[in-house]
Amino acid sequence: MVKGYREALILKAVLRTRPDVFLVDHAPAGMNGELLSTLALIRRELPGTRTMLGLRDILDSPTTVQAVWKEQEIPPLLEQAYDDIFVYGSRVLFDVIEAYGIADQVAGRVRYCGHVVAATRGRRGRPCWSAVRAAGRPVVLVTAGGGGDGFFLMEAFLAALKRLPSDSLHCVVVTGPLMPESRRAALCVAAAGRSDVEFVPYTTDLVPSLRGADLVVAMAGYNTTAEIIALRRRAILVPCAAPRAEQRLRASLLAGLGLVRSIEPGPDLVEALAAALPASLAAGPPSEAMWAALDLKGAERVAEYLGQPWVAAPRPSRRAV
Repeated sequence: MVKGYREALILKAVLRTRPDVFLVDHAPAGMNGELLSTLALIRRELPGTRTMLGLRDILDSPTTVQAVWKEQEIPPLLEQAYDDIFVYGSRVLFDVIEAYGIADQVAGRVRYCGHVVAATRGRRGRPCWSAVRAAGRPVVLVTAGGGGDGFFLMEAFLAALKRLPSDSLHCVVVTGPLMPESRRAALCVAAAGRSDVEFVPYTTDLVPSLRGADLVVAMAGYNTTAEIIALRRRAILVPCAAPRAEQRLRASLLAGLGLVRSIEPGPDLVEALAAALPASLAAGPPSEAMWAALDLKGAERVAEYLGQPWVAAPRPSRRAV
């Protein structure tokens, strides 16, 4: 029922607006195949509409993506239905064409745009912690995005902190608006009596806090890692292990470039964090050349491309979807 409603809604919108560009995010056929009828309609009746697919840098492990795409018949769909494929990432980090087995006749339509990052230059704002409480100590910012799956990281971080000299750091834990209240309360109990731990439920703009922190401890989601890279921050990434391999692969690849430290989640996480915290703070930051290896102009490149006059020109016909 939901799929049918979404399918009809999209079809109606496309027929009404007859767009110059139809940009699909993440799932080539839609989350449940609800885009197939619209893609077929565009190819059949709207030659002036350019169809584009946008993919973040890493979706899952290459073997998983190839298996899912084969099952859902995505390779022929990419060939027949899409004029362009935008990859919001850098080829030096992850080669989507090779990893996902994209055929040669489709590979020429793949455009590596660079990571999409909200503008950070010129943005002003105060960090989310108390400068009085920090008292000049190095600030470690712990964040897990919305916080819905970040409890394991914050619990392990607080346990690791007990193995370090007391009051040597000021630790700011942003639990996130999606963390259940019971788990937020459990973290507060774990840090009871500690003056070097400050909890922040959420912040509407994390950038000033990322910029002001001496070290960031985070998971390896797309947005957080992109902002860490854009702001050139020292970071320890602890990826979420499930349900996809996306975060583990991203953290490992970034660590391989020398930009972050990556720690695998597991039974030794507390010990690994306790060792990595002082080591990361003592280490020098990555060189500018290492940071520059990753492209961060994704939003600008996509906007520039969409603004080209030939984008709305009719395309050579392809087989029906």
